[in-house]
Amino acid sequence: LHGYRGDAVTDLAIDRLRRVDDRPFLLWVSYLEPHHQNNRLRVVGPPGGAARFRDFDRPGDLPVWRGEWRWNYPDYLAACASIDRNLGRLLDELLSSGRLEDTIVVVTRDHGTHFRPRNAEYKRSPHDASIRVPLVVAGPGFRGGIRRDDLVSHVDLLPTLVAAAGGSDPALDGRPLQAPGDRDDVLVQISESMIGRALRTRTHTIGVAATDRRPFAGHRSPAAPSYRVTHLYDNVADPHQRRNLARDPAHAGVRGELADRLRHRIREVEGAEVTIRSPDGS
Repeated sequence: LHGYRGDAVTDLAIDRLRRVDDRPFLLWVSYLEPHHQNNRLRVVGPPGGAARFRDFDRPGDLPVWRGEWRWNYPDYLAACASIDRNLGRLLDELLSSGRLEDTIVVVTRDHGTHFRPRNAEYKRSPHDASIRVPLVVAGPGFRGGIRRDDLVSHVDLLPTLVAAAGGSDPALDGRPLQAPGDRDDVLVQISESMIGRALRTRTHTIGVAATDRRPFAGHRSPAAPSYRVTHLYDNVADPHQRRNLARDPAHAGVRGELADRLRHRIREVEGAEVTIRSPDGS
């Protein structure tokens, strides 16, 4: 394989599609881009691609002088453009083979990135830049170009695909997107560099970290019995999450209500009773 990695992965995927017979199939195409390249400590776009996006508009959540976005964002946008182009190649292959109309296509990511303006981690945080990711579903049962603002978790994808294939499994976690109604909130689990949890509602985000703050404790244990509030955002008044209200006395009531909701959601999902303390540890 030669060339930019996203192009090479697409070449492999197209080759696999051409080998599929008339039976139903599931093809998982996993692009690393636009992921941060850990061995280079930066995002790497296709050769020459960053020049196209040199004059980008700075997103509102990126502060002027903090973070790595100034030398990463053009390559990040170029990598995203490469994914768009290669997705087009996959759709063209499905169209030319006569299978596009009968194929459900899901496009999503496992996490976002915030280019480290707030902490040393570029993805493991409760901020929208880390936890809000694209989700596009197209194909039978998903027509018409409808844009929805549901709160969705990755655990909803499997029951969605099972329902789209005509099946049902009440034992599956998550809810199919075809089902009526909507979530009130989404639980976020943060691991590896820390043991953290967050709850994203339509109006607020609360983030907590294990009271045992030893570095990389998340590599040793997936959960903790006690957490401390580290982040609180009003996503309506502050959509770019520039003002952390965790220690604001005026928001102590909201913080307490959200901590109770987060505690309930952890009990529901993880089966654990946990303590969530205020930012000062009380």
